[in-house]
Amino acid sequence: QKVLNSLKSKFISGKSIFSLNSSTQASDCPELIQQVLQWPGKWNCETVGLRLLQVQQLKKITRPMKAKMLIMKDKFFHNNVVRFFGLAELDSDHYIISEYCGKGQLIDLLQNEKFNMSKQLKLSISVDIASGMHYLHSKNIIHGNLKSTKCLIDSKWTVKICDWEYNTLILCQDENCNSLHSLRQNNRVEETKYAIKYQEFWVAPEIIRMEYKCNPSTAS
Repeated sequence: QKVLNSLKSKFISGKSIFSLNSSTQASDCPELIQQVLQWPGKWNCETVGLRLLQVQQLKKITRPMKAKMLIMKDKFFHNNVVRFFGLAELDSDHYIISEYCGKGQLIDLLQNEKFNMSKQLKLSISVDIASGMHYLHSKNIIHGNLKSTKCLIDSKWTVKICDWEYNTLILCQDENCNSLHSLRQNNRVEETKYAIKYQEFWVAPEIIRMEYKCNPSTAS
């Protein structure tokens, strides 16, 4: 915890996830993550990671949220969905405790020229994502913000959907809340016009036409 405290200030800037195994590695990294912090640790024999929770609406934990989180922890298991274990608080910041995926985000793989994106690999990635989303929809979970930065890769090269908890927990606090609008505001890295339009690239056209006045669906 002391190591995490001393390094926390370094995890404010950076455009991509880094999987860190030691404080030495952390000091050598020129860029660290903006919204996702992976920090391997052990909990009940499980390898877990921490992801910084930046959604303002979820900073205050309510009784309905606690009940929903218990269900997510105990009953949601799938090979292509990042397992959720709970929330932790550190220096007034909240972190999602979840399954650790050591190879980082899918976007890093897609942008790395060292990897040959063969048809077989593309098919495997696509099947993993589709399988994870199908499971979430079968559990009445709407992701609402799916893109390559929300797909993590574990040590076995399995793609897993992350941040699937946000939409459900926001609606758990207020079912009349526009959850996608909340996620969109909190996930902005920059406030420039270009950055906002860039984020909208992954948003369903019907939601953009409604100017975010509707909540995401399984189709969107």
